[in-house]
Amino acid sequence: MICGIDPGLNGGIAFLSNGIVIADRTPVLTFQKKKYLNVGNIVALLQKHEPSHIFIEKQQAMPRQGVSSTFRTGFGYGIYIGTFIALGFEYTEVTPRVWKSALNVSSDKDQARARASEIFPNAASLWQKKVEDGVAEAAMIAHFGSEAMFHKD
Repeated sequence: MICGIDPGLNGGIAFLSNGIVIADRTPVLTFQKKKYLNVGNIVALLQKHEPSHIFIEKQQAMPRQGVSSTFRTGFGYGIYIGTFIALGFEYTEVTPRVWKSALNVSSDKDQARARASEIFPNAASLWQKKVEDGVAEAAMIAHFGSEAMFHKD
């Protein structure tokens, strides 16, 4: 079982085993009118599916990204990494450039959903809505990780 994570609040978490995809939007909760990662639900998903390895899209500051946005991105990313370490899960950070290039995926969100549907036609219903592009990307990150782990040269 491989886990792929698109770590944004609008991202997704996917589990892949023998070509079967289990995926959903990132669990979030609202506290004092702000959205946060729902760490309890993330922990429950990880413990339920017990992935042998987690692949997470590496987050970094982007040009023209505001300070507040950069901090928020790093905050959520740090929560994920801390959760993996606390639970004892092995993980690999993978840059968007690397996994998207390997799977021929552009930065266009609609194209990402279409590409995920090509790779996983039986799971296409999991990312039908435009807001579910993070779910599609999480599934492709898991696919990239699976290929990297099991098809090494």
